[in-house]
Amino acid sequence: MTQVVVKCQICNLQFFKELRRYNESIKFRWSFYCSRECFNRSKYTQQILRCSNPACIKEFSREQGDINPLGANFCSRTCANLINTKKYVRKSGRKLTNCVVCSKQFPGPNKCCSPACRKILLESLILTKEDILAQIRDFYSKYERIPLKIEFSHTKAARGLFGSWNKTILAAGFIPNPVKFAKKYKAQDGHMCDSFSERIIDDWLFKMQIPHKVHVRYADSKFLADFVIDEKIVEFIGLEGELENYDRSLKKKRELWKDRGIHVIEIYPKDLFPTNRLKLILGSLLK
Repeated sequence: MTQVVVKCQICNLQFFKELRRYNESIKFRWSFYCSRECFNRSKYTQQILRCSNPACIKEFSREQGDINPLGANFCSRTCANLINTKKYVRKSGRKLTNCVVCSKQFPGPNKCCSPACRKILLESLILTKEDILAQIRDFYSKYERIPLKIEFSHTKAARGLFGSWNKTILAAGFIPNPVKFAKKYKAQDGHMCDSFSERIIDDWLFKMQIPHKVHVRYADSKFLADFVIDEKIVEFIGLEGELENYDRSLKKKRELWKDRGIHVIEIYPKDLFPTNRLKLILGSLLK
């Protein structure tokens, strides 16, 4: 039996191999291994490294893709922190922030300098039932009506304390608002409005002493103007994009306005809630 001397791919040890096995390995491009141990080591893809921490010098294995090409490889986070904290010193002169409670300056993005100040801040932000009711009454004294939910900044807190928004309004001593786009609602000057939003517009005109008419037919059509002020038409566009019938009717109105050359002032819900912008839109009508 003819044998050939070959060299182990792993440990470089020379050993004999049968000629037929040698030819087979050459044909299929197999490597030569002197033992099962060397064969198993050939399947092991990790590389043996030595920790970059001079005080450690521990050997460890790591996959090729996880090896730092710059040479800084550590056996653990502890060794990495020991070296990196010395190498990368934290810069001084960090931006200082004033504590919103005690005005003390401290580094960092937080609002409070300590847990004690944070507790004081949170306690100051907690609203009681009396706080909610007082804000509703203040709104009423200012605007002569109760606020809508989208106008009140603490609606969620009110629902949590009283159970619902309507119960909150009742607790404040008022009658809850009807649906924002209810059928009819009486304004301060006696006009019957088609929605609560139109009532807000009517009340504002009345407060500003601007003479106006409501539900006036115009241009020999079946359409009624929401408001007419000195022959100028004001329309409240409240449900655009929400109801198909409303959109079709609005499209016909706008076509009529364009054909007849009628200038119409359009008011949208965003002009009323949460901030009333009527003065900006209708301010030119003030005398």
